[in-house]
Amino acid sequence: MKPTLSVLALPAFLAVGLPSTQAVRAVFEKNRQSIEVLGVCKLADGVLTCWTPDGRPSDDLTQQVNRSLSQTQNDAGFYLVPGKKTRMAIVRSVQRSPVGTSVYLRGINGNSSWLSQRSISSRWVVDVDGSESQRTELYSFAAGSDQSTASFEGSVTETVDQANGVSPRPGTTFRCGGAEIEILGFSRITNDPKLMNSEASWKLLVDVKKASDVGLSMVAVGKDGNVIMNTDKEGKPAPFRSFEYNPVPPRGGTAPSTLGQGGGFARMTMPYLSLTPARTGKMEVRCAIDPSVIASLRVSANKTSPFELANLPLDPISTHTSGQINQG
Repeated sequence: MKPTLSVLALPAFLAVGLPSTQAVRAVFEKNRQSIEVLGVCKLADGVLTCWTPDGRPSDDLTQQVNRSLSQTQNDAGFYLVPGKKTRMAIVRSVQRSPVGTSVYLRGINGNSSWLSQRSISSRWVVDVDGSESQRTELYSFAAGSDQSTASFEGSVTETVDQANGVSPRPGTTFRCGGAEIEILGFSRITNDPKLMNSEASWKLLVDVKKASDVGLSMVAVGKDGNVIMNTDKEGKPAPFRSFEYNPVPPRGGTAPSTLGQGGGFARMTMPYLSLTPARTGKMEVRCAIDPSVIASLRVSANKTSPFELANLPLDPISTHTSGQINQG
């Protein structure tokens, strides 16, 4: 399925100083995932004003953002920069399963810079077709004083292939995403026990027989058939714990001290391996899991493509003449 960019075509006299050939692109869609700029806002003399991507003032969007900001103890999201146009983009992203695609906004083009990001609202819905998560966020940014529009860049990461039940034993060869890889084996990495965060770790040595431009991510499946989500400091499967600290020797002494509760974080998120087999030959991948507890590997091939949401007006239009919205 090809990605779709929705285009808002503005008449020349509504284009906020832009040539009429520069159309607004406010929506990106691919594989039932989407990201959409709902509008742009500014704060001047304590008054919030928001407008839609075609430049029309929007009381509904202004009220929504005002309600969100009133729920906080500060005006997070509004950082005024002298000599710049400080604005906020209100962005809604929708992720729908079971399609293995993620879409997100990662930056702003041109003479502009990110200042902050915060969530306005989020919801998660489950139905017969899978699940849907929807998130609306506020991105604060500063644009050049001579800019009339801003363009945002993002990327979409799509799972294009999978290989399940890959044996971690040396000599195993698997294919995924056009790549062919042989597993050569694991070896223990020696860490200094006197250091903080000196948890056990290993490296997986592989030989890329056939290169590919995809990114490969691998998760380990334990002997109980479940993905190993968390590990202790020895690399063994462990239940999730919010905080787990390692003792740290106090300054000038040898006896363990917790320094309040210690000085190191346990591994709290899913241990995984990743590599990009862009060339043939041997590669090393760091691993946080004891190989003796791994029954198999689940491999996913992911491909990331950039996109752009372009020419969003930095100021509302001053006329009430209607524009036309086209889908393309």
